[in-house]
Amino acid sequence: MMPPLEVAGWLATLFVGLTMGLLGGGGSILTVPVLVYFFGLQATTATGDSLFIVGATALVGAWFAARRGEVDLRRALAFALPSMAAVFAVRRWAVPSIPAEVVGISKDRFLILLFAGLMVTAAVHMLRSREPTPGENRTTPALLPFLGLGVGGLAGLVGAGGGFMIVPALALFAGLRMKEAVATSLAVIAAQSLVGFLGELGRPAALDWTLLLGVTGVSLVGLAVGRSLAGRVESHRLRPTFAWFVLAMALVLVAKETLHPS
Repeated sequence: MMPPLEVAGWLATLFVGLTMGLLGGGGSILTVPVLVYFFGLQATTATGDSLFIVGATALVGAWFAARRGEVDLRRALAFALPSMAAVFAVRRWAVPSIPAEVVGISKDRFLILLFAGLMVTAAVHMLRSREPTPGENRTTPALLPFLGLGVGGLAGLVGAGGGFMIVPALALFAGLRMKEAVATSLAVIAAQSLVGFLGELGRPAALDWTLLLGVTGVSLVGLAVGRSLAGRVESHRLRPTFAWFVLAMALVLVAKETLHPS
């Protein structure tokens, strides 16, 4: 019989894919905690493996969206190309160069706390921001490459896709409708995450492909369910609920790593 913790891990993975299908991102921010606390990976390993899982899930979602004509390829490339360069550089050179101990704590604990900070930022952003109005700021599409660099660097460091930043950026600065922004964000997440994962292939520890492909498969099931519901569920109703969930998870991470370190 499967241990309860592992069952919870597979259910959480399903939820990750579901939220990516519904919101075009956001769910990927839970992938690293799932890999660390439910499947027992080290944080450094989890931030790399997360890029494959998130990238493969987003790639399938972007492919189906592109067939429906929802992906704006030109704007996706403007965002994704610098993002891909940044995430690859961070995974290949920056993460391995982080010392074993940072400000008195281990590298893995440092990455988890950094990730928890990102989760809090994402949750607050989703709670405070209104739904982006397409075309609100059509005069600054030149910002997209610079936003891509920032998102890519962050994604490489913590293993998240950054969809909570990409969707508003595409809606506000590229003038895309929300449906197009969600679909295009999946293409950006797929490109930057999979390129970032290439930086992991030279790492000393062997990849656990069984776990990696299993988690990816379950995430894809969630994505399919999310995309099928996307047209019937209003995203602005989901965002606050999901944001509170992410915030609660972040507080749990901080508590575990500071009050009860393993």
